[in-house]
Amino acid sequence: RRTEELRAALDQARLADRRKTDFLASVSHELRTPLNAIIGFSTVLLDDLAGPLTAPQREDVQSIHRNGRFLLHLINELLDLAKIEAGHLSLEPAAIDLRRLIVDTIDTVQGLVRSRTVALRHQLPPELPLAMADAGRVRQLLLNLLSNAVKFTERGAITVSAATVDEVGADGRVGRFLVVRVTDTGIGIPPERQAEVF
Repeated sequence: RRTEELRAALDQARLADRRKTDFLASVSHELRTPLNAIIGFSTVLLDDLAGPLTAPQREDVQSIHRNGRFLLHLINELLDLAKIEAGHLSLEPAAIDLRRLIVDTIDTVQGLVRSRTVALRHQLPPELPLAMADAGRVRQLLLNLLSNAVKFTERGAITVSAATVDEVGADGRVGRFLVVRVTDTGIGIPPERQAEVF
């Protein structure tokens, strides 16, 4: 009898988990549709296709566009969570321009620090080699790191830097990597919590 009860409880937990995953996927999809429309219309306005904007109007529309893209990122994270739980998340590596990706991502997050005494900047060499990576996942990682930095930095600066590094692998061959760092003048991670993160 106990085994049957445990089996029934397990089946019920699996069903609840499936429903939660389906719900996340459904809600993410429903939210992305109107948000993509907002981003699209703001792009039309920024491209002056509906007529020229005044300087204050352009600044407001840029803020709408930036924050719309950031909200879309958060929704995509929800969808990715559902995919991870379902075991369907895959990577699509391709040659990416990391410099452009970093600059675009900083631009997306810029709206979060507008009302603060925090400078959001990058320190990048003029030329960075192309990297083999999944552009969407790299952007997601950067957005997560920058969002956390903004959350815990009251004043000062948040800086994204990148550099090439040569490392010798276990097979003795030298591999070239691009290392990206996000640093901030925030409160940092308490020493007792660092083992959980790292």
